[in-house]
Amino acid sequence: MHQGKTALMAAAAAGDVKLLERLIDAGADPKSSNDKGASVLIYAAWRGDPEVVSALIARGVDLEKKASNGWTAVTMAAAKGHNEAIRLLLAAGARVDSPDVYGWTPLMRATDLGRTGAVTVLVREGKARIGAMNAAGQTALHVAAAGGRGDLYRLLVHLGADPEHEDARGTTAAEIARRRGIEAP
Repeated sequence: MHQGKTALMAAAAAGDVKLLERLIDAGADPKSSNDKGASVLIYAAWRGDPEVVSALIARGVDLEKKASNGWTAVTMAAAKGHNEAIRLLLAAGARVDSPDVYGWTPLMRATDLGRTGAVTVLVREGKARIGAMNAAGQTALHVAAAGGRGDLYRLLVHLGADPEHEDARGTTAAEIARRRGIEAP
């Protein structure tokens, strides 16, 4: 085991549902986590294989288990842009807005990494709080503007984000967007 990573975690990360099932049937614990708190489900979300995610959900794993950075399986799937995994997790009851240690939601992580499909799934299907704020008072719209992601900035405004919301420093997403050369929708 490297940093507490088990064979079961490796099977989940590889997207090998047959091996995953054999390991569980042989006694491997699907509810285990590594030294950093990352669960088997988080490894599965990293890969995004719907079969593996579904198999773990069926085994009753904790959908809200957080790694030491506060990431859940939904956060990981959103960061990687694995839309079907997000859908499966949300349908099973996972929280869409679970913040990490910095107050960043899965929507903010997906926005920061340019995962347009994940942003759409989280907001339209998962009903993510588009105005949720991180520790600096920033919303996903601030993140899009700061990252120069004009496409996501316009999408988030279209989905209802407030460009005039001020962060903890009193800066609006619209101001950041203008500085970055992002045209308003």
